Formats: sequence, C-alpha cells, structure tokens
Amino acid sequence: NKNTSEYKALFEKYRTQYIENTTKSELKEYQKQGADIRAKIEELDKNKPMFFGKKDWSEKRENLVRKYGEIKHLHDHTKNEKKTQRLYDQRFGREAVIKHIEKNHPELNQKYAKSQEFLKALEQLRQQQKEQERAQQKEKSKDKGFDMER
Repeated sequence: NKNTSEYKALFEKYRTQYIENTTKSELKEYQKQGADIRAKIEELDKNKPMFFGKKDWSEKRENLVRKYGEIKHLHDHTKNEKKTQRLYDQRFGREAVIKHIEKNHPELNQKYAKSQEFLKALEQLRQQQKEQERAQQKEKSKDKGFDMER
C-alpha cells in the first residue's frame, strides 16, 4: 500500500532524526559535565597544599578523577553503543515520532490510519473464514462417523 510505505519511510526518517538529536543532547551534557570536573581538577592542582591537608586534597582529587572517568565512560558508551541500541529498539522514540507526524502531516496520518483499519478488517475476515472452514470440516468428519450404519 502506497500510504503505508510512505508513512513508514517518513516514520523511520523522523525516528532516526529523533535518535540523533537525543544522542547529541546526551553527549553535549556529558561533555559539559566532563569539562566542569576537569576545571575542578585543574583548580585543585593549582592549590596543592605543601604540608597540611595533603590527604584531603588527594582524596578530593581522586574522587574527581574517578567521576571524570565515569562520565567519560558514559559518553563513550552513548556515542558508540547506545545510539545503535536505540536504532534497533523499535519502541525507542516511537511515541514522539507518532505525535510529530500527527501534528505535521495530518493528511498522511489519516490515510495511514484508514489503510491500517482496512488491513485489520481484512485480517479479521480471513480469521472468520478460517474458523468457518474448520467448523465445516468438523461437521463433515462427524457426518462420516454416522455413515457407518449402512
């Protein structure tokens, strides 16, 4: 069906864009967090104590370095794996994309909805026909059992 294929192509296009935008947004946030932590580390390095407070200073620095490593890991994971996972997860972004298409392409959305209703009705008819055929087969097999009286 032309409407269905057009809708699905548009849906995939918007879904891919949604995934790209979501991933970029997350990466920017991780970059910002990483930059903030690096700035704190640099500030600590500038104010390294000579004698007193070395242990506290060292613990603070180690904690910041650990946090930075965690943020870097999240950034790399999002960049390399999470985006791919989202592309394969057909549910991701589905609601946002459907709403976008409903709002920005109402005529295509209506045509698609009508074609889906038609396909659903057609499938229901096929199921009813199969059930009727099964019922007729059962009746025929019952009737054959009674023919043995001859």
